[in-house]
Amino acid sequence: MYSTRLVWARCPGMIRTGETIAQECADYMEWLRGDQQRKPTTLRDYESIIRVHVVPAFGDTKVEDLTAPRTSRSSRPGSR
Repeated sequence: MYSTRLVWARCPGMIRTGETIAQECADYMEWLRGDQQRKPTTLRDYESIIRVHVVPAFGDTKVEDLTAPRTSRSSRPGSR
């Protein structure tokens, strides 16, 4: 189940989970489908964004290893 691991993983004193961004995104979508009231179109849009943009750029990256500079580099055309 989705937790605050994605949000807090880089904070001092937090446990390194070893989870990848792709794993956390899957957990997040499961949480949204089960515990939150979202329109089907919203869920579809979130899934599309994750599938097309987030997972190709960061999917294999461990949550703890994702940094602001890395996200900035990945947002440039042609960068990976």
